[in-house]
Amino acid sequence: DGQSAGKPEGEESTLASSTSETSHPVQDGSPSEKSLLVTMLLCQFFGLLGVHRFYTGKIGTGILMLLTFGGFFIWWSIDYVFIASGSFKDKAGRQIKPRSSEGASSPKSLFTAYLLSLFPFGLLGAHRFYTGNILTAILLLILTIGTGGIGFIWAAVDRALIASGSFKDKNGLPVQP
Repeated sequence: DGQSAGKPEGEESTLASSTSETSHPVQDGSPSEKSLLVTMLLCQFFGLLGVHRFYTGKIGTGILMLLTFGGFFIWWSIDYVFIASGSFKDKAGRQIKPRSSEGASSPKSLFTAYLLSLFPFGLLGAHRFYTGNILTAILLLILTIGTGGIGFIWAAVDRALIASGSFKDKNGLPVQP
């Protein structure tokens, strides 16, 4: 074989697997190395421009979202649901999942915390009251009322943290499904 002359044994297979991995979906079931939290935040704040798709390597559909303003809000809404549910995949077909946390987790329900973080309850800090974060819940409530609703940014970040499994209760334990 003239092509493998001078190359260390196994180099061709390594090169072949690394190039095929970027052009074809991965079938081994391994999760994506992309962060669910970053993907969620990008979708929430810049999703209508397709920024979350650029981040996950989906350049072509990112451009389409950019040109159609998130598929006239419909495509963006669908992506948001897929990301929040943990069903969104990167370019290689790997699922973007919350990082699994080792050790103890909160007895509070992730699903309940997420529902309470939605409009209008999230602006009132309901999800923070539920998880025992009373002081920050009161601060969010004051911020929302005192500024005429600017607390929506804080609530949106909290929603992304909850969906990604990074939100913690009063004891510092992650709220898990």
